Amino acid sequence: MLFISIGINDIAKDISTQVTVDNILELVKKLKESSPKTKILVHSILPTNASNRLNKDEVKSHYNKNDKVVELNRISEQNSQQKDFIFIDLYSSFNDTNGNLKLEFAEKDGLHLNAHGYKLWSDILKRNVLQSQ
Repeated sequence: MLFISIGINDIAKDISTQVTVDNILELVKKLKESSPKTKILVHSILPTNASNRLNKDEVKSHYNKNDKVVELNRISEQNSQQKDFIFIDLYSSFNDTNGNLKLEFAEKDGLHLNAHGYKLWSDILKRNVLQSQ
């Protein structure tokens, strides 16, 4: 079983959604070719929350792009059956009513998860692993 969690840095660098999706699909294809028995699970990208940031200029390019996060997640999920990977929706458990990362799960930079957030992530992964067996 292989978990893939990629995309937020592409979004931060304003790389197009299509290029990022193509890269994910190419990675999945190469992994399937080299290890056909490996189950591949692709995580959705998590939202960010600029209101929680604490002078973190090095990650400011990640903020206010949650619409791109939603778009990339949607396209990744749409491709999951055809491209034979499992899509794990983390986003819907971590976003607030405005589509931002819930502050209860965020470090002060509004990008990275705190211990509570990683616990939830772990619980979601465990459920998905059990369902995929």
